[in-house]
Amino acid sequence: MLNNIYFTFKTSKSDVLSIFALYGKKIQQFVFANIETKLVHQNSNSFQIIPNYATKNIQLLHNILFAIFAKKTIALVMGNEFYIEKLKQMLKTKFGRDMETPADFSDLSDDIRDKLKCNTMSATTLKRLFGYIKYDKDISLSSLSLLARYLGYSGWNAFCMNDKSESGFISEEIIYSKDLIKGDSVLFEWNPNRSCVAEFLGNDRFLVKNAQYCKLEIGDTFTTTQFILNNPLIITDLIQVRMPGEPPKKYVAGNKSGLTKLRKAKKNK
Repeated sequence: MLNNIYFTFKTSKSDVLSIFALYGKKIQQFVFANIETKLVHQNSNSFQIIPNYATKNIQLLHNILFAIFAKKTIALVMGNEFYIEKLKQMLKTKFGRDMETPADFSDLSDDIRDKLKCNTMSATTLKRLFGYIKYDKDISLSSLSLLARYLGYSGWNAFCMNDKSESGFISEEIIYSKDLIKGDSVLFEWNPNRSCVAEFLGNDRFLVKNAQYCKLEIGDTFTTTQFILNNPLIITDLIQVRMPGEPPKKYVAGNKSGLTKLRKAKKNK
């Protein structure tokens, strides 16, 4: 359900609408046919774009709006419960806790710091996000972007557009490590809704660059000689960053139904 989506901009209505003039008539006509507009406060520069929920093109409209305004200096302010709830659920799933105690938030803050090598996500901010403590203001865009990065996205806009940065990947049915060069990437997915992007390091070794809903984490390294669509992926010599000093492990992705998606991307030159 996408019926809670709306966009709030800290700028004037005329400034927002003028941006659409930079795009083709088809884009303009599509957007204006599927939105409503209003000022948030009569005497302020806050402005809202509200999708027409009767349209069958909500996701397309949403992606277009993000694509347009993500490239502009206008600040897009968090203004919809749908994506905040989605963010919270994904954080719970990734971290493996229900976020119910002070220790949960402190530990998640530490995990974000360790994974992203930053100190900008406090336990207090996480408590505000999850409603553990009362907070009447919106969570900042920088905090949302940081949490989206922790989940494997490039930022908040990419998270809302469900963009896992698959551009440049080509679908394959089988990928052999011997055919890769250092810097190539492999994207593979398996049920239920698990995914990983791994960079080839050479000598059959891979570095996890992105991972969703699985035991693999960013920074882990492993060995495999081949990826085959619809077949389980056998990973050996898995070294996990969150378990330093532990002996290498074996891991199987897609043990029951095999890999459901397999793509390859060449190293950026």
